[in-house]
Amino acid sequence: MEAYLVLVAMFAYAGLTSFAAGQSSFWSGLLVGTFAYFVLIYLYYGIAVLALNRRNTLLWVGGIAAFVTAYMLSGAAGLWNLLTGWSMLLFAGVIMGRLTLMGRSQHRIYLIGLVVVSVFAVAHYLPYWQPMMTALGEFISDQFAQARENLVAMGYGADAVRENLGDSERMSLALVKLVPSMTVLAAILPFSLGYLVFNYRLRGKGYFGPPLAPFIHWKIPFGVTPLLIVAILMRILGSGAVAQAADNLLLFLSLFYCLAGLALVEFYLRKLNLVRALKIAFYIFLFLTQLIGFFVAALLGFIDSFVDWRKVQRLSLAQE
Repeated sequence: MEAYLVLVAMFAYAGLTSFAAGQSSFWSGLLVGTFAYFVLIYLYYGIAVLALNRRNTLLWVGGIAAFVTAYMLSGAAGLWNLLTGWSMLLFAGVIMGRLTLMGRSQHRIYLIGLVVVSVFAVAHYLPYWQPMMTALGEFISDQFAQARENLVAMGYGADAVRENLGDSERMSLALVKLVPSMTVLAAILPFSLGYLVFNYRLRGKGYFGPPLAPFIHWKIPFGVTPLLIVAILMRILGSGAVAQAADNLLLFLSLFYCLAGLALVEFYLRKLNLVRALKIAFYIFLFLTQLIGFFVAALLGFIDSFVDWRKVQRLSLAQE
């Protein structure tokens, strides 16, 4: 029964995404798009289940039929989006199911799926990065120009206006350059949630293969360090497009280092047996520190990738 529910979800996702793209109303498009997002999370889980159960014919016939349906609804103009988007979904889902069937460790399965999703996400969003950054940059400039006019009308001098808005505008425009990494991370999120649902359901169905390490044992492989060093060197020595690519790569890597750092923090908080109220207060304080807290957590995650304070190589997200 579940296999046919996955097929229904495939066709529903094809229709929902096409319908959302054609909406002129922001709120209706947002509503349909949100629903499609949850269907996408379910599909990552459902396709993995079909692959795990060796329902290959049903999986690929249904996937191709759903793709054709989406093509008929969106037309030839959206062919590249359909190819990259559906390839991202189908290949990542099949990888989760097939590698689980082969008995591979769950953290390795996630890392392989992560690479697949990232590659297809880059191909998917690449044609839109420059238009998105240009439009967003123009919008921010217009908003700050309007804010300056309003402050001048309220009696502020030119120096005061420049002091109040200058740094904020430069920071906002700098964030626009991080659109590429943000779009890739946005594609990774539903895959990650679908993977977690799949892994959780495996336990519920009595799967006894290699388990996913608990969150407190997650860490980043030390093998990622050369990529981090390359990104830092690109940022220091490069300029223009090279520096922008380095910024996006650093943001991408820092997010995962931050998660590993939070896992390390949670590990020691549990060892201290703090009451829940104190733990909540600590995380609220960490959240309020914003960029400083993010940087500290990412730094801890990086250091732990080679120091391994927790001594959990065989249990961690990074080790076999």
